[in-house]
Amino acid sequence: SVAQFTVIQEGTITASLGGSVRLPCSRSDGSVVGSNQPTWVYQALGSVPKGLVGSDATNHNIKPPGISDRLTGSISGGSAVLSIINVQAADDGEYYCVLWTGSACTVLQTHTKLNK
Repeated sequence: SVAQFTVIQEGTITASLGGSVRLPCSRSDGSVVGSNQPTWVYQALGSVPKGLVGSDATNHNIKPPGISDRLTGSISGGSAVLSIINVQAADDGEYYCVLWTGSACTVLQTHTKLNK
């Protein structure tokens, strides 16, 4: 059977231009682990979603071409974390965390809105 749990993210996070910010993502039934392969998806207002960065089972980053080095995905303290350094105005938007369950991805149930 497919594991069922809720993806938990903070509702809104405010960051300062040029500063850094961490967006956490956890699961309702325990810790995020490497086999969940957390992946972050970004959506700007009025735009289509865009894959940003994922973490593989050994916690290495996987990024599509063209994704900034300012973004790093990791697993820390039982949560997935998207770290953004040197925050830019263009980082404004909604960030979705997707966790793999082994046979299917969880439904995107929550997201974090980042305000610069």
